[in-house]
This record gives sequence, C-alpha cells and structure tokens, in this order.
Amino acid sequence: MPSFTRITNTPILDLTACPWGKTIMFPTVVDMSACLEDPIDRFYLYFAPHHNGGGIGLATAPHPQGPWRTYQKNPIFSLNDAPGFTHHMSSPELIFIPEKNISYMYFHGHAEGIKGQYTGLARSEDGLQFKMYGQGPILSSDSSASGRPGSAAYLRVFRRDGMFYGAYMSRGHRLARSADGIKWEHWPQNPLIALSEADSEYDRIRHASILLFGDILAYFYSTYSEPAPDREVIKLATLPIKGDWEEWGPLRRWGEVLAAELAWEENNLRDPFLLRYEDKLYMYYVGGKEKGIALAVTDYEKFSLFIREMG
Repeated sequence: MPSFTRITNTPILDLTACPWGKTIMFPTVVDMSACLEDPIDRFYLYFAPHHNGGGIGLATAPHPQGPWRTYQKNPIFSLNDAPGFTHHMSSPELIFIPEKNISYMYFHGHAEGIKGQYTGLARSEDGLQFKMYGQGPILSSDSSASGRPGSAAYLRVFRRDGMFYGAYMSRGHRLARSADGIKWEHWPQNPLIALSEADSEYDRIRHASILLFGDILAYFYSTYSEPAPDREVIKLATLPIKGDWEEWGPLRRWGEVLAAELAWEENNLRDPFLLRYEDKLYMYYVGGKEKGIALAVTDYEKFSLFIREMG
C-alpha cells in the first residue's frame, strides 16, 4: 500500500486557531472553486473544538498545503444558531449541492431533552453564513445501535446515482441513505464496521473519512491499536458498493496508513480527511489528542491503483 508522507513537522492549524474551545479537530476541506464565483481563497477548511466547544471555525488557503489563514469572524456557526442543540457542537461535514447552488453542513451535538449525540444540518449559499434547517436533529441511529441508543454523530457524506449516503458513528460505524440529504433510512447490513480485536482494534472505532474510487468506498478510520488506550492510529478499509446497496460488501481491512511519529502527536492520530487535488492525495489529520491539524500526502494514481486492484 502506498505510504503517506508528512508535509511539515508541525500542525498547519493549532489551538490558537480555535480560542473558543480547548481542542481542535475534525477537519473538512472543500475546493470552493467549484462552489463559488469569488471565494476568499480556493480552499476552505472547516474545523471545531470537541466536548467543550460551541462553534464551527473556518480557515482558508490558495492551495491544499496552505498557507492557512483563520477567518476573522470565527466561529461561523455556533450553538446560538442551532435551536434544539445544547452543550456543544462539533464535526462539521460540508457537501456542495450543485443543482441547488447551496452547501449543506452536517454537525453533531447533544439534543435537548434526549440522551446521546445527534446530527443536525445547516445550509449556506456562500460557505460563510449558515442557517439551521429545522429545529433539532435530522439523523439518529436505528434501534439496532445498542450501547448508545439513538446516537448518530461524526457523519461523513457522499453522493452516488442521485442519492446521499452517510457513514456515522453510533456503536461502531453505520450507513444510511437519503434522497434529499435530510430524511434518512438505515442500511440493512449495519454496522458498516465494528471493533475487531482480531485486527488489533481496541476500545473504539473513532472518527472516519470516506473517498470513492469508482465502485469502491475507501474508509479511513482511527482506533487504538493496543489494549492500553495509548496508541491511536489511522487505518483503511474498503467496501465494494456496486449495485443494490443491500448487497454492498464485503468490507475488507488493510491496516495502518498513518501512525504517530512526531513528538507533538503524542502517539495519537485521529480525524482523517481525504482530498484529491491534481496528482496528489492529501490526508488531513488530528494529532496530540486534538492539539493540532496536520497534513500528509501520497501519489493519487498509485493509491487509486492499489484500491482498485485490492479493494
């Protein structure tokens, strides 16, 4: 499997970019040249703090490698803008809807009056100002997600054949689909992926990212690789998605794609996000138990060939 190489030895964004929280996590990067006629910069990077934060932040850059500049009016969307949500919001996931000329931003938080973490939706025409859709969650898990009843957080979304598909964290990670990106039904074969000690996965499968390679879904996720929760790595699995979604699969694991090497990473990597640009495949990731967002890169064609031949 082609390896990823770090762009720098320091984060591209650190805690100073997120002064309204005590952590920084869950990068989502969008090429705005396909979305807006006159964006601030070509690339927008959305991020958030974790448990103790109440808002989504933005940084912009002319190139995937940067330089990244935080937006002066951060946070761009906060709990005050999200009726029905309390305590915190995090995990921004943004997808552009070209037929509506609008962007959907999914996020998670605690919902008023019910236990667990749920997914909400905000919409924007410029990627800067977002308006909440409805009041409260638009996605909760199905009854089979025991252990965290109802929870559906850290959603990642892709579109295929006119449908929206989302992978979310509940107990393990699960799939759902939607005709409009708002009303969801759950995959009959859930979970998509569950913890497997036989594959050196311990404690939890945390946050994930997805990337399509034709009829193969590449699923990047983090987990502890040892029984003691002190080494978190990013791994890869693939899922064939050709034909009826009830027949997708089987899932195959390929092991580690990135592990901590630098002192600031503190043996802890999570929150991958994959972006293809020109001949490169960029992986944004979070290190140091959410102290910074960093960047690694590999050759896109070599990685694509591996996925297509092995996935």
